[in-house]
Amino acid sequence: MRSILLKKEDKDEPYHGLRSPIGLTFLNGFAVSLACTPLDVIKNYWIYKDSNEVFNRGFYANKGLSLHKVPKNTNTLKIIQELYRYGGLRTFWTGLLPTMMFNIPSNIIFFNTYYYFLNAMGFSPGIAGIQARTITTLFVSPMEFIRTRVQAQIGDELFLNINRVGAKVNKHRSFLFDSKRYLNIYQLWSGLWITILRDVPFTAVYWTLTEKLRSRIALQGETNSGPKKTLKLFSIAAFSGTVATLVSHPLDIVKTNIQTHSFNHSLLGKGQISPGRIVSSLFRRRGFQNFYTGVFPRILKIVPSCAISLSLFELCRK
Repeated sequence: MRSILLKKEDKDEPYHGLRSPIGLTFLNGFAVSLACTPLDVIKNYWIYKDSNEVFNRGFYANKGLSLHKVPKNTNTLKIIQELYRYGGLRTFWTGLLPTMMFNIPSNIIFFNTYYYFLNAMGFSPGIAGIQARTITTLFVSPMEFIRTRVQAQIGDELFLNINRVGAKVNKHRSFLFDSKRYLNIYQLWSGLWITILRDVPFTAVYWTLTEKLRSRIALQGETNSGPKKTLKLFSIAAFSGTVATLVSHPLDIVKTNIQTHSFNHSLLGKGQISPGRIVSSLFRRRGFQNFYTGVFPRILKIVPSCAISLSLFELCRK
């Protein structure tokens, strides 16, 4: 059985000069937030809208109301059109501030701890990534919780208005009001363990594939820079990110439902919703395919995010 530690002869040469400038990781977090927030909004709204059909069908039937169902042929384009009609282009950057407050410290913590476990501790890329991601998630989970709720809140407003429940929804209802009404401080870490369970396989798959492909493809016969190498790195990040997303997306569905559940207390009743209830309800409705709702916009988000991160990662190598 292969040790989780890298043998000295197995180490890739560029690791010896690896460093992590704070400025580059800050820039990484800023660029990823700006480029990928629209795709996060699409994904979170899609999941929220879909989950409302799953859990609230009985409520609307009992009230004699018409449920606004998510059509079976709902796709990314239709979700984009619905969001655009709701609030124009600015809707797609909903939650940009909490996204930056999540991504920037997340990148700084992750890359510095990843470098430490990779170099100082001698762990393999997969193990170093898992350890770094777990530590990062513990620190930034509250900001991811806020980001997810702020973006899904669009769905809360749209869903109630479309179905004419009779509830007046304030467009500018603050997240803090919801927190005081439904949450306590500990619930800022709501969905923490399912987030870690989502991120562990993603990180292990992504960094293992990335480092192996990088050493076998990107470094062979190439100089330290150049458009050809950049294209190879982008392709590696895109492939590794796509595979890792497909592996971890079902857990992202569960996480998003847990973190947005308190919007629906009036519909679902009080009390915490369990991961088991979410999984069983989703599976009963459309089977396993329900766990890949919104996977396409998440892949579209992950690809540029990973490409930007890997490019800046290369700048940290000598």
